[in-house]
Amino acid sequence: MKQVIIMRGPPGSGKSTLTLEIEAEYGMPAVICSADHFFYFDKSHDPINYKFNPKLLGRAYDKCREDFKEALATNEALVIVDNTNIKLRDFQWYIKFAIDSGYNVTVHSITGCSAQECHKANVHGVPIEAIQRMIDNFVETKEINNVAIDEFTHDFHELRNAKYEPGKKNTKERKRIRRIKEAMDISEKTTGSSN
Repeated sequence: MKQVIIMRGPPGSGKSTLTLEIEAEYGMPAVICSADHFFYFDKSHDPINYKFNPKLLGRAYDKCREDFKEALATNEALVIVDNTNIKLRDFQWYIKFAIDSGYNVTVHSITGCSAQECHKANVHGVPIEAIQRMIDNFVETKEINNVAIDEFTHDFHELRNAKYEPGKKNTKERKRIRRIKEAMDISEKTTGSSN
């Protein structure tokens, strides 16, 4: 089953940690599509190589959408959109494109963090005021274009305390993702006969 996962959460909330969990649960690396990748300027993804330029943000999001289209065109099994995706307009295009391309879509939101906690954890130097605005503007997904979307909420503190180690049997978060995968399998069995 081809799967697209939309990550949601302010900078420093733990989206990268959760991505590792998801890859481990699926037993395969994901294709990660992220506007942040644009700002490494073809260098390794080490925070020291990250050079954010707000004037290039539009180009960064265009590149992210191009990468996403390419991943779906080549039938990648697991594709993760790793942007903040605070408002519906930020990610509804990805969901529509994924569904139109025959992918199952789930949204994984990370909540429960304060602006101070996220600011301390984020490696890209996003100002605390900007993080607070993102937290204030966060909305539930529910449905997009009259299509119900499964949204799973993860608690910031549980993610931080999970101390994820690749290859080791994991914790509540791993079990939660296993339940998500099982739920997706059930959903696919009930709707998959038309595919």
